[in-house]
Amino acid sequence: MLKKKEIYEVLEQFLLNVKEHIVKIDSIEYDISVICSFTYGIFKVFEDAKIGIDHAIQNKQSIVYADGLSGIEYDNALKNIETIHMIKTAIDTGKIISYFQPIINNTTQKIEKYESLVRLITEDGQLLTPAYFLETAQKRALLY
Repeated sequence: MLKKKEIYEVLEQFLLNVKEHIVKIDSIEYDISVICSFTYGIFKVFEDAKIGIDHAIQNKQSIVYADGLSGIEYDNALKNIETIHMIKTAIDTGKIISYFQPIINNTTQKIEKYESLVRLITEDGQLLTPAYFLETAQKRALLY
């Protein structure tokens, strides 16, 4: 059985071979580009390889070793569900709050405006910055 490194090398050579060829249909020439995703496991092989293609596209990679990516995606999905529940609970209970901080003009030493710092208070009383919840909230259109 081939090892991971050997499979990777075979795929690299395949990609080089593909890049050398041009497909000509009628009078139009087309370059071919290929993305490869492979897994070396026996569990959730199709799911891993499919998610590997998505990762390759997002990260502009030609080859992705995808073994175990479906498990990572599953863990991320669970975390997102927990975050969405936390956000919805905070919205329903009024636990999304703003702190206002003055912006002072250094020349006049007068307050010119305020900036709002949003925080979420969890059910157990923790104060979270948007770094913990904003991306998930935006993806799910929970906050505007």
